[in-house]
Amino acid sequence: MGDFMRGVWKNGAVRKCILLFIVAVVGISGLIVKGKEVSACDYNGNITKPKPESNVFVGKVLEVRDDGRSGKDVFLEVYKVEQGTVKALAKVWTPYASGSCGGFDFKVGEIYYVITIDSKIFTSSNEVYINTARPLLPEEKSDKKKFEGQSLIEDFQKRLDVSVSINAEDLVVNRPYDYFYSNKDNRVMVPLTKAFMSRFGIEVALTNENDDSVTLNYMGREYTYQVGLNTVLIGEREVIMDTVIERYDGITFIPARQVAEIIDAKLTWNNKLKKLSFSF
Repeated sequence: MGDFMRGVWKNGAVRKCILLFIVAVVGISGLIVKGKEVSACDYNGNITKPKPESNVFVGKVLEVRDDGRSGKDVFLEVYKVEQGTVKALAKVWTPYASGSCGGFDFKVGEIYYVITIDSKIFTSSNEVYINTARPLLPEEKSDKKKFEGQSLIEDFQKRLDVSVSINAEDLVVNRPYDYFYSNKDNRVMVPLTKAFMSRFGIEVALTNENDDSVTLNYMGREYTYQVGLNTVLIGEREVIMDTVIERYDGITFIPARQVAEIIDAKLTWNNKLKKLSFSF
């Protein structure tokens, strides 16, 4: 077999065809790879001064996924937020290099400084568009150890120390729908999602992404909560709460006591087990 292959290779015409084939394959591969490169664009011409509505954060790339259309979704674990509404996880969209302004590749595991075009992170799609992004600068890399191991995800997970039961049935935590935590005001927070609220017969009637508000409906009465505020609008009456509405991982959380008051349920707290029980 070896002699046969050497004989074929000595044939000039055959050798030329083989070399041309290899060159063609490499060239096509290069085009394919280039077409799939993920790059960050600078749409406003100024990477150092983000717009007021931009999100500015430092995050490590967890995954780069083809969006099936004209670019890729980049999922980042956020370590530091300088501006915007970014929480523990961020999903940003960026075009392929072949159809964009150039830029650089996002590499899984690397940490980047990211500026987005708008502030729509954690809407229903959890997505914003890249304005520009860059790897950490040399002087910033010296602080990399400060980022590693201190992500917002890790910080948030440390607070997942509360369990919840409804009518003596323990709920199984199933992120991102059913998880609970104790906030800085020591109030147990529960998710304002259809999956959780339906357990109480409460309907999530309206989610307004423009003002970060969520409206619940129970027995014909509406309850409207807004992220960052300590008030609830019941019909046309405003009521003060003892903690604010919060948002993590794109999900809005309200105090468990609010749910209990809506349906007139009894709340019981077991400090030893860190368990909150609803009974109604």
